[in-house]
Amino acid sequence: MALDFAVHELALYLDTHKDDKDAFDMLKSMLALSTKARKEYERMFGPIDIRDLENADKFTWLSDPWPWEYSERRK
Repeated sequence: MALDFAVHELALYLDTHKDDKDAFDMLKSMLALSTKARKEYERMFGPIDIRDLENADKFTWLSDPWPWEYSERRK
């Protein structure tokens, strides 16, 4: 969520500072980090958002265990 927040804030900044190359480079970096973190989370715990099921083989939105059920984490 922190990475997504940074992406959102940088996008807002770039709305009014479109020529700031450093900010745009940082945005691209944050987008890559966010994508990587999201994929890792999904690998360990399943979909974050219902849209994450677009390429799924089966409906896993309500599959156990939930992320807060630490003793049953998937590997």
